Order: sequence, then C-alpha cells, then structure tokens
Amino acid sequence: MKILKKKWYLLLFFMFAILAVLFMISPQYRVGLFVDIHGDQLEKKILAENPNHGNSTSTVTAPIVPSYMGIRSFHLWEGDHDIVEFSLFAFGFGSETAYYGCYYSFDDTPVPFQNIPVGLNKLGNDCIWFGEGDNWGITRRIKENW
Repeated sequence: MKILKKKWYLLLFFMFAILAVLFMISPQYRVGLFVDIHGDQLEKKILAENPNHGNSTSTVTAPIVPSYMGIRSFHLWEGDHDIVEFSLFAFGFGSETAYYGCYYSFDDTPVPFQNIPVGLNKLGNDCIWFGEGDNWGITRRIKENW
C-alpha cells in the first residue's frame, strides 16, 4: 500500500511540474515576462527619443532596440493614440498565423494590432477587435502604458 501512495504522489508531482512548464511557455506568460524584464528600459528609450510627445508639432520616432532583447520587429503606429509595437513571436502559416507581442501606449489607451482603425469591444479585463476577413485579436493591459 505504501508503494501505491508513493507512486500517487510522484504522479501528482510530475503532473504539476508539466502544468507549470506549459504555463511558463505560454505566449501570454512570455510576453508578460518580456515586459517585466525589458519594459522599463524600453520605456526610458521611447520617452528619451520622444521628449515632446503630445505637442501638436512633435513627431514620434520608434527607439533603437538592442538585438539581445529578442524582438522580431518593432514599429511606430500613429493614430488617435500613438503606440510603439514590439512583435515578439508568431505561430502558424499564412492566414492562420497568430502574432504575439506588446506595445507601449503613450497615453495608456488600448488599441488594436498595428493601431488599425477599428473599434475595441470590452471582454472582461481584455479588449477584442475584429478586422477584415478572419482577422481579429485581443489586447490585454500588462501594466501601466503596456
């Protein structure tokens, strides 16, 4: 009987370990971890390169990002609410591709992917948007301005 109890505990331990690993490699966790590690540094660079953001005469520029941060690409998307978007990774092929990343919002306002001009619908703590065809996405606040 003691052997069965030990095997049961061992099985529970491995199940918990597998769930923990799966959680840590989830896209949402990886994006949050990226912002936790690099967010403050990127925010300083963004604000240093855009000291007059918000003035009617200012232009916005995307920061120079060090390659060690592992960013696939980054872009400045201007609109009613300017953002600097960081694309971190993507899964899939063609129209089935899912993109994961984050953006810095100068005025802490949620916007759709690439700041496209579509509305956001509140869904719990998230905002969901629908574009042309099968394009849609979720934007989720990670922390202030992110």
